[in-house]
Amino acid sequence: MKRWIFPLGFVLTAACQGSPSTQQSADSTVPAAVTSAGAGVAPVVLKERDTVTIYGKLYDIVDIEQVEFDEVPGWVWEANKEEESIKKYADKVSRRGDTLFLKLDDGSYKSMVSNMSDNDDNREYEFCGYMPALKSYLVYCGMYEDFDYQLVQTAGGGITTVIGVPQLSPDEDAFICSNMDLAAGFFTNGFELYSVTGNKFEELQLRMPETWGPVIIKWKDEKSFVAHLKELDPQMQEINRYVKFVPR
Repeated sequence: MKRWIFPLGFVLTAACQGSPSTQQSADSTVPAAVTSAGAGVAPVVLKERDTVTIYGKLYDIVDIEQVEFDEVPGWVWEANKEEESIKKYADKVSRRGDTLFLKLDDGSYKSMVSNMSDNDDNREYEFCGYMPALKSYLVYCGMYEDFDYQLVQTAGGGITTVIGVPQLSPDEDAFICSNMDLAAGFFTNGFELYSVTGNKFEELQLRMPETWGPVIIKWKDEKSFVAHLKELDPQMQEINRYVKFVPR
């Protein structure tokens, strides 16, 4: 039986650093503090629910109301609305049968052909939208038992595969992608941080927490983030948590 994989429903709307190597960061223990008398005190253990490290910087995870999260703009995508998305970019994007055509800067077209076979070669491409700041199309790729998102650059058609819909930093020199799979554990549960230098996207960090899953993380400003997280209650049911990441 064919299994179609779709993430949580995400229409694209306009939104609004360090070692080059990829890092799987883990939150750690703060060294013992020293009092004015010079005596050491017990170390403070940082719990994953309360702190997160993003590219070497420690953030406190602070609960907020959903309205504060919703007020921060971001990129969002809804599945099965490709026809709408293509109409919006009809001068750049078209579909003919199983083939999606994306116009590149030199006037040529990048073709992405869906393969509807009932095996691991299965690929179904769906156009999500165009991201001007990244000079890239965003394409969802559904597979037999997996999925990903592909940024297709208009300069040459190069592809960067990411785990979620990119959310841009205010200065547009970085983006963060999230995916939540806390209970099932079939897919990546975590977030990726990328730098943007011209036409080059470089993964700086992959973080995979064990006690929460990020549905979406958005930059609130240059220094802080807001996020929609999922956690598990004692009955292993997912519950929503809205937070902001505040730098120390």
